Amino acid sequence: MTTPTDKDLAQLLQPLQESFAGINRSLRILADSKLLETFGPELADRKGWTENLKQAHEADQQALVDLHQAGGMARYPGGYDQIVKDHGEDEAKKLAEPVVSALEHRQVTSAELAELEAAQPVLARLYQEYRRLLG
Repeated sequence: MTTPTDKDLAQLLQPLQESFAGINRSLRILADSKLLETFGPELADRKGWTENLKQAHEADQQALVDLHQAGGMARYPGGYDQIVKDHGEDEAKKLAEPVVSALEHRQVTSAELAELEAAQPVLARLYQEYRRLLG
């Protein structure tokens, strides 16, 4: 007879760990709901905040997509330094401009989203859970 290893025990306990994680998430949502009810904005204001969060998330997600697309178009073996060597500084700046622009836009959208979430952290956490549930 062999003794169970740590890996065997972890595998046996995984369903229990997943159950506890689900219970923990449910309790966190319940606590956040009570906090929002007690200390959060009024219901009419919550709808406005939620809409602002939704728009900020969508804008940030689109900025990320745009950044990935710009980065994909600007890929060059050897990177920026190699572009400078092969084509000169002016051409390198032209090729890098869409990436720099997309990166700057993403920084703005991320900052706006962070600002909204910092202003209403409980509402932001509940909204994140809602989005997670929607898939």
